[in-house]
Amino acid sequence: MDGISVYYPESKRQEFLEICEWWEKKVGNFEMGKLEETPFKEVWQESINHYIAKKEDGVKKKGRFATEFELHKNKSKRIIPMAIEAYFINKKDPAEFIRSHKNIYDFCIAKKATGKMYYEEQWQEDGKTMTKTHKKLVRYFISTNGTVLYKRGLNNNGDPVNNHCEAETDIGQPLVTYFNKFFESDDYHIDYDYYILETLERIDAIEKTRKAKAFVDSIRSKTGGSQLSLF
Repeated sequence: MDGISVYYPESKRQEFLEICEWWEKKVGNFEMGKLEETPFKEVWQESINHYIAKKEDGVKKKGRFATEFELHKNKSKRIIPMAIEAYFINKKDPAEFIRSHKNIYDFCIAKKATGKMYYEEQWQEDGKTMTKTHKKLVRYFISTNGTVLYKRGLNNNGDPVNNHCEAETDIGQPLVTYFNKFFESDDYHIDYDYYILETLERIDAIEKTRKAKAFVDSIRSKTGGSQLSLF
């Protein structure tokens, strides 16, 4: 553990500092063991390594709440932590934030197959099932008029694998638009509902609310209670 969160009344401030000093001396190295403090105004946390906090002079994000990444890091579904930050820090509606966002790259998902695994698209055309095999590295976004993407081949144990790259959600089987090569469009047909649902599920896990269920119910009421699926 490299840190702890402490909540205490302001009247206990001096006692808190004395406990910190006692610990610093207890570890046997008053200089190297000296604690650092970052005061937070508010904190929203999924776990010890995944949180977003509002500071006096900005915002601190860690783990799944990060929105800025090193070049080699996977930036998949960046729109979701961006929407969560907008909700908690700026009190913005996640659905409105996601639907109004324009950078297509923030909706993209990157995945890499290893060994004898590969990716395969599947769709219907003129009553026939069409397929297209892709290389080890794929980038795509969830769309309303896309294809189904599978991960296929043999795993490290030599067992056959035939899985959807995106698991079915409470609003149906996600479809994808392959985006390894950028193309410009006035309408990418992004499936905003997919990203909104995952955002609300993460907010619910923190706030202990049922926003995601209400969102799913609203979608089902518009589609007559049925879910969309393909293959």
